[in-house]
Amino acid sequence: MLNPIQKLKLLQLATTYGVNIIHYEPGYVHILLNEWDTHDLLFRRVLRDIKEVTFVKSVIIDDVRKTVSIYFNENILNNKEAVNMLYAKLMNYI
Repeated sequence: MLNPIQKLKLLQLATTYGVNIIHYEPGYVHILLNEWDTHDLLFRRVLRDIKEVTFVKSVIIDDVRKTVSIYFNENILNNKEAVNMLYAKLMNYI
């Protein structure tokens, strides 16, 4: 899975762009994007890339509340290859 350096990079990315997890359960994550107004085009590109990942079932954006709901295959977090692929996609935005 992710090593400590990769985890720190993800935390840095989340902090930089004001990303907060509101709720998580296997197969679902609901996040708040505090910097939506400043980085809306960037967020839309990232979310478009996430939608293209085969294990992501759907991505629902709520512009008004600045939140995103992501539904995914709940077993995917045990798949090292899939986690690394998603990590690589996210690192394109650092």
